[in-house]
Amino acid sequence: VDGDGNIFVADRDNHCIRKVTPEGLVTTLAGTGGQSGYANGARTRAQFNCPVGMALDGDGNIIVVDGEHHCLRMVTPQGVVTHLAGAVKITRSGFGFGYVNGAVTDAEFWCPTDVAVDQDGNVI
Repeated sequence: VDGDGNIFVADRDNHCIRKVTPEGLVTTLAGTGGQSGYANGARTRAQFNCPVGMALDGDGNIIVVDGEHHCLRMVTPQGVVTHLAGAVKITRSGFGFGYVNGAVTDAEFWCPTDVAVDQDGNVI
């Protein structure tokens, strides 16, 4: 929930991020809805594949766990989507996949499910 009372939903099977206003209006904040894929950029062109967990940072950005792409993405309040952490994996390649430490762009996750932002703004 943000400072204006909006609730954000990771709509897993519709592959998008939804916003519910205090008045009860539901809109798509980011993602094409109904079609999975991987694309950063403007909210109407960005794509996710099974977003599952989210956290709101102090600047109003939403950190999203893009579950089937095994990475973290960031959605700005304007709906612009960027890659945040984890090497993007479009397909799975067998056992042992997704366990690499390193820089945020090189590290690998395997089906991450949740994320949090602490009081200092660290993504954990």
